[in-house]
Amino acid sequence: MGVESTFGALRKLGHFLVGLSPVLQRGAERARSARKRFAERPLPSRLRAWLRDSPRVAALLELARVFYWTNYARDRPDSSRVPTDGRAVLRAALAVAATLALTAPLALALPGPMLLVASSPARHAAAWSVALWPAAMALCWALLLAGAAFANRLVQLLASCTFLYLGFGLVTLGYARSYANVIPPLVLLATVWVGARGRRSVGRSEALRAWIVAAATGAAAGAFGAVLTPLGAGFGPGKAALGAALGAALGLGAHSLARAGHGPDDPPAAPSLPWTAAAFAAAIALYLYAQVARQGLSRSAQMILPMLEFIGSYLWPLWYLVGVGLIFKILSTTTAVANTIKVWVPSRWLAPLVVLALLAGSLLLWAPWVIDTPALHWPSAVSVAAIWLYRAARPFLWDQPAAGTTAEILRWVFPLALAAALVQAVRRRLDSASAGALVYQLLLMTFVAKEYVSQLFGFGRAPTRSAAVFAVNAISTLWLLQSSAMRAGLSTSLRWPAPARMALLGGVLVLALLELHARAAAHDERAQEQIAYYLFRGVLDAGPAVALYVWASRGAVQLPLPAHRLLGAFCAGAAATVPLTALDKLAAWGWSFGDLGVALDERALRLIAGEGGALDGDGALDPFWALSRAALIVASWSALAWWVERRASDRASASAPGVLTLVAVALGLAAASKAQLALPFLSPRWMVLLTPERRSSGVDAHFVATYATYALPALALGLVWFSRGEGAGLRRAGGALLAFVLLSIGLALWPSQEPWLTAGRALPPLGASALVALVALVWVARARIDAAAGSPAAPRPARLVGAASLAVAALLAAAAGAALYRDRPVARALPGLAMSLPVPASWTLQPTTPGAAGVFQGSTRGPLPPVLVVSVDRARPDEVRALLVQRTELASRALPGFQLVRRSAETPRAFGGAVVEYAFEMRTRGGVPVPVLGTTLMQAQPGQRVLSMTLVGTLDDWRAARWVPSLIAQRLADEARP
Repeated sequence: MGVESTFGALRKLGHFLVGLSPVLQRGAERARSARKRFAERPLPSRLRAWLRDSPRVAALLELARVFYWTNYARDRPDSSRVPTDGRAVLRAALAVAATLALTAPLALALPGPMLLVASSPARHAAAWSVALWPAAMALCWALLLAGAAFANRLVQLLASCTFLYLGFGLVTLGYARSYANVIPPLVLLATVWVGARGRRSVGRSEALRAWIVAAATGAAAGAFGAVLTPLGAGFGPGKAALGAALGAALGLGAHSLARAGHGPDDPPAAPSLPWTAAAFAAAIALYLYAQVARQGLSRSAQMILPMLEFIGSYLWPLWYLVGVGLIFKILSTTTAVANTIKVWVPSRWLAPLVVLALLAGSLLLWAPWVIDTPALHWPSAVSVAAIWLYRAARPFLWDQPAAGTTAEILRWVFPLALAAALVQAVRRRLDSASAGALVYQLLLMTFVAKEYVSQLFGFGRAPTRSAAVFAVNAISTLWLLQSSAMRAGLSTSLRWPAPARMALLGGVLVLALLELHARAAAHDERAQEQIAYYLFRGVLDAGPAVALYVWASRGAVQLPLPAHRLLGAFCAGAAATVPLTALDKLAAWGWSFGDLGVALDERALRLIAGEGGALDGDGALDPFWALSRAALIVASWSALAWWVERRASDRASASAPGVLTLVAVALGLAAASKAQLALPFLSPRWMVLLTPERRSSGVDAHFVATYATYALPALALGLVWFSRGEGAGLRRAGGALLAFVLLSIGLALWPSQEPWLTAGRALPPLGASALVALVALVWVARARIDAAAGSPAAPRPARLVGAASLAVAALLAAAAGAALYRDRPVARALPGLAMSLPVPASWTLQPTTPGAAGVFQGSTRGPLPPVLVVSVDRARPDEVRALLVQRTELASRALPGFQLVRRSAETPRAFGGAVVEYAFEMRTRGGVPVPVLGTTLMQAQPGQRVLSMTLVGTLDDWRAARWVPSLIAQRLADEARP
């Protein structure tokens, strides 16, 4: 926690309190008036005029505002902008949320009398803090239920069922039947009455939905009351069914009573939203504190805390949406820095300085690679320059983990930007405008890489219990949520009126801060890490779609598709991934529901036991199902393109919307295909079924491969489908065939052939080929969007750039194919081990004594070649993990400088075995110490044998060959599969 973050949090808190308190608002207005009168004096006014008239000073001030002095006043809560019915609701939510945020660090640092709030592991919390939980929870549920009743019928039903489910869980974990448990059903029946008043039932369909919601809500309330109150004692074994029937009748009666004497176009007077929320809060608080009186504060806290953790884990859509705002922050930061550079650097010097900066940056970032590859026999001048640059940058760059990781990412950006600048110079188009655009794009990539690495390294920090750090985080979370809620709650619609939005958003705000407060009081700081993780995932999953939308809309007169339509298409693509994932699992088990059920049960038990790898499989798709999956997706895309074209006035106007819609659906498919599915009330068995077996939590090879697999075919289909000219039917068929071929190739290669692609050096050129092709198609699509928006079109340059890029992509794909052929698995007989292994063809078998372990050696450009050692041990399949632990312990004592490598998402898969990665130190023949990394994989084989494969090599060789044991294990597993 630095001074800047602390000062920023205090400023946010000040603006929050000013927006919340009328007294402080009047004080802020007086201070603003005083500043205005002071600014009107001669000397300050001349100073302001000088600052305003000086572009360079104005650019610096804008830069300072972006980095150090953000204008938080524009985002402070302002109840004057809120409709009358929502003001009291907003003030109550903000006041309670602020109380929870400000008292969270006090509960952490000044606990007072302690209560046991969790038994495993044992955690205690302050009694005064626990006493606040039921009151805050009562307000939270009251706002959610009241807002849902005033919004629309679907959200009313969802809110009622969620409230009843969680209330049911609360009272059945240890509480006996009581008449106090009748309060939740009565509250739900009251929501039916409130929802029926003031809402027009236009048409039969709307009236039917109203009756269905009333009956369903009443049935749930009746079943709850019959089971958990003494009122159902006389109902017998079928008390739940009888209670549901009685409750449905009561729900319909409540709806009829509310609409009595009024027609569809003559709604009754709507009740007051603040008074409705207050009544619900009083009733729910009475219910919760009645349970506290019966069971005690500690026992109630043990019921409430798990429920808050359960609810908090399903607020990820909220954090996803908030995290997307980070993209716009990066864009504003990039714009400010780029404008400052343009203002301060003379236009005639901008282009040459940009080329020199790109050249120097490329040399600086590639200096370590030149030093690590002496086998390439670099010229002495290059080696000396690389050593000098490395030593000069080492203290502030390479010795800093975050900065060094960012530099490794930007290592590929600077040469590409330099190549683009040189191409522009050859074409004599490298002027100040093109150089400025290049500066903007380079800064954008730099800030994106820096922010990504910063977020990624933030998860590795050791947990702390500092109250000051927690206070800063709590205030920042409060400000982030309230500013987002204010922006979303000020708009209105028929189904989402502004007062209802304020109530719903206020309930979510109180719920999020209540979880933060409760877990701080229990000295459990996972809430902050969880929030940071979901914000990070929101940027990763939705970031590409938002970035593409922002990029497509830059410079266009009017984007041909509104943002909410693209968001709907993105969500539709993500939802379509769920049944496809289930079919993937079914195909992996031979289309046998019995075998699939057994596998799901086994993995669900492992997931409940806390094993993170319970969701992992081999990720391989059946070839027939892979082709069927590709055909199904392309057919749905074609149907969507046909639908968009039919809704458009003419074919020309459908081009840009159709392409954007297909891309949005494809990005939704890609985002959900690499993320774990987490939905409320989803059992572990269903979570295993509906979660993809290969997931990604960062920008890695799987991230790039997944997006390229779906985005490339969608873009190709859209561009061909909506192109102009004769023979529309033939072009559509050709576009669908092209998309089918591209998607089939992607599904066949990744993740099914991930070990083969990663074991050699084929993955970098293949990934580069996909990215270049994607950029080419995006370039052409942008030209299509500009033409549809009325901007001056330049089809010839777009086609030339697209054709040149596709040619480069084809060359890179050919290089990847050659690398795949060089590293193809070839059966190698090992007489000493009496077995044959599928080892890559580029690895040579070394001569060994009979009965000894097999040794293979790979090619290298470094001082030590990579070595693969293969041995066989006698052991049962259930002893593989224990044997690996034993071997690791022996290696830790025998190898100098031994340490385990932290397991990550990039760790090779074991295909039914176990794998571990580590690092140690070796010396060359000249006695020079060299850091070496190793990977050991053990896999059970028929005949109670265990195959052990150990790969060791220097850093670059190990990164390229660490998947060789995994490739061998995959091929052996495929051969053993019936």
